[in-house]
Amino acid sequence: MFKKTKLSCLQKSIALLSRREYSACELKNKLSNYGYDIEEIEVTIQKLQQKKLQSNERFIEYITRKNSNKSFNKLNYELKQHNLTCEEKEAAKHSLEQIGSEYDRACNAWHKKFSNSSYSYYLKINSYEDAAQKKVEQNKYYQKQVRFLLSQGFSCDTAIKAIKDLNNNIENTQDE
Repeated sequence: MFKKTKLSCLQKSIALLSRREYSACELKNKLSNYGYDIEEIEVTIQKLQQKKLQSNERFIEYITRKNSNKSFNKLNYELKQHNLTCEEKEAAKHSLEQIGSEYDRACNAWHKKFSNSSYSYYLKINSYEDAAQKKVEQNKYYQKQVRFLLSQGFSCDTAIKAIKDLNNNIENTQDE
């Protein structure tokens, strides 16, 4: 009924870039997966960069915002996959440091995930009469929090420190 026409490499690139930012390397891989010629892709990416439609700097800002609640290790791992220069990686590290320290970002990630449920969870745990059951439940919840922060790339020390400080704050507000 309807014939699907193949878009030119430039049209496809613009369509992809209209959805989100791509690094030059990622865009090149994406276009080659669609079957475009490597030389045509290179020319297209140069045109896009000249017209400022594709920029690795904007891509770094995008990735930094996306990973604002993750550790620098997690960000660095993602940046390595995009073949960015050392200067570009340093710019990403600097902009992530402006958001806050590793500890601050760990606290933000914890708040985003657990702040709504933690207070009600502590009320639930404190309703238990059996001290052993209460301790088991507390340990399970603590381990869940640690696993989450470790999965976000934070070091074990940072995760434990953030969780202890945040849980102490919740317990203190509960006692008031």
